[in-house]
Amino acid sequence: MVNVDAAVFQKDNRMGMGIVIRDHKGDFLAACRQGVDKITNPEVAEAIAFRRAVLFASELQYHQTSKQHHVASPCNRACSGLVALSLASLS
Repeated sequence: MVNVDAAVFQKDNRMGMGIVIRDHKGDFLAACRQGVDKITNPEVAEAIAFRRAVLFASELQYHQTSKQHHVASPCNRACSGLVALSLASLS
C-alpha cells in the first residue's frame, strides 16, 4: 500500500509531499519526502504528490500496490486531462 499526502506553503511559495510504502500487513517498507518550488495550488500539489508516489513505487519495483489518497478530485482531474501541468519535468 502506498500512502501519499501533500501540503502547500503559501508564504514560502512551495509545496511538500510525503510518501510511505507498506506491505500487505501494514509494515513499513520505504518512505520519501520532497519539496517543489512555485506550487501553491492544493489540487495541483496533490496531483504532483500522487504522480511522485507512483514513480517512487516503480523505482523500488513495487508494481502491485494500492494507492491510498485522501483527495479524489486531483486524481480525477489529472486522469481526465483537466490539470494542465507538465509533470514530466518534476521527476
